[in-house]
Amino acid sequence: ARCGNNYIVSYFSRLLQGISLKIIKKIADKVFVLSKIGRDELLKESFPSTQIVISGAGINLVKQSRAPVKKKNQIVYIGRMNVTKGAFDLIEIFHRVIQRKKKLRLMMIGGTSESDLHRLNKLIKQYRLAGKVKYLGFVSEEEKKRIVSESKTLVLPSKEEGFGIVIMEALALETPAVCFDLPALKAVFSKYIATGIQDGWAL
Repeated sequence: ARCGNNYIVSYFSRLLQGISLKIIKKIADKVFVLSKIGRDELLKESFPSTQIVISGAGINLVKQSRAPVKKKNQIVYIGRMNVTKGAFDLIEIFHRVIQRKKKLRLMMIGGTSESDLHRLNKLIKQYRLAGKVKYLGFVSEEEKKRIVSESKTLVLPSKEEGFGIVIMEALALETPAVCFDLPALKAVFSKYIATGIQDGWAL
């Protein structure tokens, strides 16, 4: 059962996924996956190992400015505003954090549905975070890079990830990332794990 889905949706999603995988396995010469985790998932579905290629993922090269970017008293989240990405959990987490870091702000970048945006705004109001949390929706690549560069940390509270390309973007902009201990993220970014972090890990 996928977090955030009801059981009926999860059942039919899995059914359709199973049918799709059977067709792909039969007609595809090669199947590209982002990480070893994706490869392991396909092996469980009886894909031959010779059919699977780990491609990884990449980002556009970031030109570093000559002068270091001055960090603002803010953290940034990039992703859809939904349950699976942990956006709603982040509001409660941030509420706890600002009990100690009262001047900290949270910038949220990404799309959402009308119902999920309503839920997000309701949580912001419930925790009295108006003025502390800023939802920006979609922004340009340049604006995103600027915000990430100026932030103290990228926060990625996803409950599932296949690669976590926003982490790669943050690291390229010299902004550390905090995220949950997910298999795909460990497979790709484990060499960047910092010590001294509890209930999660930082890059």
